[in-house]
Amino acid sequence: MVRSFRTSLGALAIAALACGPAKAAGGPFLPHQALYDLSLAKSRGSSPINSARGRILYNFSGNACEGYTSEFRQVSELDAGEGKLTLSDLRSTSWEDGAGKTYRFKIETRMNDADAGTTSRSS
Repeated sequence: MVRSFRTSLGALAIAALACGPAKAAGGPFLPHQALYDLSLAKSRGSSPINSARGRILYNFSGNACEGYTSEFRQVSELDAGEGKLTLSDLRSTSWEDGAGKTYRFKIETRMNDADAGTTSRSS
């Protein structure tokens, strides 16, 4: 029993050295996803928006060996009345290596199905 426990610890130590230390505070990183529904409860002041609805999606995955990926998407529909609808689609993807030395991201925005722009960077 003691021997297999020591062997397991040795294997874990080798894996930790090969993949680098986990940077997560309070424990290991766990992949997860969250989805939120959006709606406008009340418009205040002189806002021309009558109603709004949409969704936000977060997705986090990865590990110290392959790196960590974060994906974000928010799609919103704003109604200003008289048939004036605005559809906004924001997408963001980022990746960071397990050692925290390399980082890449890409942000895309679209308004009413027209490409409004893309921003990306790698370091």
